[in-house]
Amino acid sequence: MLSTPVQAAADLAARLTGARRALLAVFAGAISVLAFAPIHAWPVLFLSFGLLVWLLDGCHACHAELRDRLKCAALTGFWFGFGYFLTGLYWIAEAFLVEPWRHGWLIPFVMTALPGGMALFYAAAAALAMMLWRPGAARDGRVELGGDQLGEVVARRRHASWRRKDAQYPLRSRTGAPGVGVCSSPSSVNPQSRFSSSSWAL
Repeated sequence: MLSTPVQAAADLAARLTGARRALLAVFAGAISVLAFAPIHAWPVLFLSFGLLVWLLDGCHACHAELRDRLKCAALTGFWFGFGYFLTGLYWIAEAFLVEPWRHGWLIPFVMTALPGGMALFYAAAAALAMMLWRPGAARDGRVELGGDQLGEVVARRRHASWRRKDAQYPLRSRTGAPGVGVCSSPSSVNPQSRFSSSSWAL
């Protein structure tokens, strides 16, 4: 069970609409950049993506039709991605400051068009997630990935990768990188490392 303050915050975020919803999504995306260099404050992702999940919960709860839910989720994902790329790609504007009297006027256009275009990927991802969305903190237990199966897949994949690398050292000295690439491509798929049908429950 979520504590009362956290539940209240989740309900408040979920009920936001219009400009306030967009601003919160932009804020959540913008603070996500703090997880990367040079700050490396990666715990902030729990807050930023938590806010995104609450906003998507609101899309599911406040709209009965799938079409309306997808539209709400796409817009929410777009604004989240816009805030993320707006702050994450700030350094691009520095190139236009080399001769600001010539190129400085382009900065507002570049710093809106580029983040806006990249944010379309977040919009598509959020809409896709909404097609499988389940409300509530536990997601009703219907969208679930088995942790044991995931760990087994990762372990097998690493083990197979290490074995291939050990076997490729003599080959690399004779054929170079192209030969290693040709020989390793067919073996990159491990047929034993697959998710079992019971690891997903929709």
